[in-house]
Amino acid sequence: MPHIAAVGFDLGDTLITYADTPLNWSALYSAALTHAAKSLGFAPSATELRTAETILARFNTRIHPRTQEVSAESIFAEIAAAWPSDRRFSPQRLLEGFFAFFQQRCVAYPETSACLAALRQRRLPVGVLTDAPYGMPRTFVAQDLSAANVADALDAW
Repeated sequence: MPHIAAVGFDLGDTLITYADTPLNWSALYSAALTHAAKSLGFAPSATELRTAETILARFNTRIHPRTQEVSAESIFAEIAAAWPSDRRFSPQRLLEGFFAFFQQRCVAYPETSACLAALRQRRLPVGVLTDAPYGMPRTFVAQDLSAANVADALDAW
């Protein structure tokens, strides 16, 4: 058997998951956008939601694969610009509210802790890679790792 120097995992749907969330988030756009808008103190109209959903769909790699990453900041700046100009809010706060909708569902799989502990016992370095959706900022990945109680078991991510 060859020597194993380290173990790497994909993060989503491997070590942790957003419970009851499909891999393609498009069915939850309306709920997540409504959650984000509510955190900013307003309720978007049906037209505003459809506009934002159309923008998100353009950047959904499950619908439109791409080879170049697009930042969450630019995606949500486009949404913020498409919503009424009398509502002044930062695209950063909008994207925080959007991702917070999904993060409230973040859990580790039941076997994650035991698996990581077994690798630690064997003194194997453990890392995580992720292709976070919609250019999700690294701070949200860190929050997910902490919320799922796996951050301390990782050497790199």
